[in-house]
Amino acid sequence: MLRTIAVVTTNGRGGVATAINKLCRGLRLEGFDVRICLLGNNLLRAAYKDALLMKSFAKFDAVIYMNSTPAPDYVINRVPIKAIFIHGLIDEEIVNSVRHANLSGKIRSLFTLIYREALKLTGPAPDFYIYQSESMRMANYCDSDSVVLPQYILPSEIKYFQTFVSKLSIPETHNFTILTYFPLVESSRLLRTNHIIKLAELLTYSLKREFQIIIVGAPFTGYLTDRVKVMDFLHRDDFLNLLASSDLYIERCTDEELGYTALEAGLLGVPVAKITRQSVLGRCDYSNEQVINSTSLKGLAEQISDYCSGSVSSPYKGPKNMKEWLIGHRSWDAVKRPLLRRLTEYSN
Repeated sequence: MLRTIAVVTTNGRGGVATAINKLCRGLRLEGFDVRICLLGNNLLRAAYKDALLMKSFAKFDAVIYMNSTPAPDYVINRVPIKAIFIHGLIDEEIVNSVRHANLSGKIRSLFTLIYREALKLTGPAPDFYIYQSESMRMANYCDSDSVVLPQYILPSEIKYFQTFVSKLSIPETHNFTILTYFPLVESSRLLRTNHIIKLAELLTYSLKREFQIIIVGAPFTGYLTDRVKVMDFLHRDDFLNLLASSDLYIERCTDEELGYTALEAGLLGVPVAKITRQSVLGRCDYSNEQVINSTSLKGLAEQISDYCSGSVSSPYKGPKNMKEWLIGHRSWDAVKRPLLRRLTEYSN
């Protein structure tokens, strides 16, 4: 019976770190003995401690590689179950690194590309892949037998945010505050700064009240306008306080995925709005009763204004619906079954 799982990564930052932490906590809830194996950043894994760590993989029943491009030890690893957790659009991210990184970054990215192609041709296929959305799975050209594990919330997070909300003291303000968050990696799946500025321009004409859009983490200070303010990355508690005090959160992903911050906004009772490409609307497991959703910036501005006016024709039912939907559809218990099935089917 499968009991021990190694979660292997070379990246401990940003969304990757959050995904690792949440996956380990979820699997431990199921009774698995989970160990995070943080390898060095050297592509050749020449460090002595990494060699010892790789040697220890034989004692695990399963290994989940959290990097989209697994470490070279993946080729010789004989663990019965090997999975690769895909975080983004791999080919696009490598190309962006080659185009925009410094010389050492370009060289590293080229070696990564060569290694990936060699792995495809000669390396063993993983037992399965894990993706965070159907669009991400399709964009990476992988088989339909992969596991889609959407962004989810753990029981402890639900309790934490319930306690957090009960202690909040939010001052009244006349301005309508819209918050969005820019992660470390840019992607064609995400709205960019110019999109947010355009949305602000549209809201100037349709939203009949004072408002401000705050972008946390955006480095593009040259694009600032009177309606758009940029802030540096914040400490976790400071960011949650800012999120909780906001009137609306803009999810930047343009496929059906909802980021971690969108889920946190929903648990805090903050409405969530997003643009979803027309081609992927059918993959959304939420509706306008939970998320203010449109296929264009103009449509989103109109829906936000409609919601803020309290119009009875607005299909959006408010943040309460979002919170209830999250607990029912995006809790760990609601999304875990496909992953657990794949992890255990080889161990019987």
